[in-house]
Amino acid sequence: MLLAKLKSFVAIAISLLILQGCGGWTVSQLQTDLQPTLAQIELPRPQSRLEQLVLQELDKNILNASQNKNYQLAFTVTAGGNSTVSVQGTSSKLRTSTTTLSFTLTEKSTGKTILSDSLSASASSGAVSGLYANEKSSQFSGERLAKLLANRMIQSIALYIANAENGAQ
Repeated sequence: MLLAKLKSFVAIAISLLILQGCGGWTVSQLQTDLQPTLAQIELPRPQSRLEQLVLQELDKNILNASQNKNYQLAFTVTAGGNSTVSVQGTSSKLRTSTTTLSFTLTEKSTGKTILSDSLSASASSGAVSGLYANEKSSQFSGERLAKLLANRMIQSIALYIANAENGAQ
């Protein structure tokens, strides 16, 4: 009986140690730690609704209060690639939308591109017979994907900066 309790205590203790080791670092914590550096990024003016949504996500995550702008961010958002898939033998259809975000981070003092990447995401939604509903569904999925890709871009930039600060370019 005592041996069984001891075994269960040891198992719980080991489990807690493992869980504590896994939860020590998050990307949001990294973004918080790098906030002064991220605030040095100069953001462009939006040219489209999707770019406006991306900038809103950037403003939420990068407090753009720094007067000293050492980096220039340029990006383009492309929503497209809508396709409809139907399953044979059923009446259901799925509409797939793809959005791509391409960005470049440039050091302003040298003009050197320090990070350039292209991110892409897809979403599926139910297709309906109404043209207006299909258009609104496509627009909504493009907007949601633009926000998702904005967050991925922020994470990518934060990870690049963390690696650069640690000397592991």
